[in-house]
Amino acid sequence: MSVAGQARYPGSVLWRLLDSRLPQRSVAAEEWVRRAASAPWKPVWLPEEESRHRLGLAAEMRIGLDVGEAPAYFDLLSFLPPADYGALLNAAGFSSEQSPVAATGTADPLLFDWRKVHQPLGYDEGQPAALSACLEAAGMRNVVSSPSWRAGDTALPR
Repeated sequence: MSVAGQARYPGSVLWRLLDSRLPQRSVAAEEWVRRAASAPWKPVWLPEEESRHRLGLAAEMRIGLDVGEAPAYFDLLSFLPPADYGALLNAAGFSSEQSPVAATGTADPLLFDWRKVHQPLGYDEGQPAALSACLEAAGMRNVVSSPSWRAGDTALPR
């Protein structure tokens, strides 16, 4: 079960942890909704049936990148254009400057060894693009998890 799913399920360990450590989280969530309504960028509109799952996965990705020591969700993030992938990881506090692969002259950030170098705590011009990149990558979950197509198959699903 995803982190988002666990947070919504009253019987989960995560739910109990959140209740014990953040009993007022609904108040914080309401404040986030209020502040998001006045955000300086335009909202993202998605088809209703997909929006909750896709937004939840995008948020889970971004939180995972924020707290992780190494990038996660490679299976989804690898669908991003190289510039978007690099910008997302930079916005989440990762750097590839010490990457031995980078020393070979490759320009593909997917091949770099990304490591957490700082924890971004504020809002800057790269954050809306980083969130959009997570949203784009989350849209690829159906491609990655499609039961009708597996690696090695020669025909695409119908």
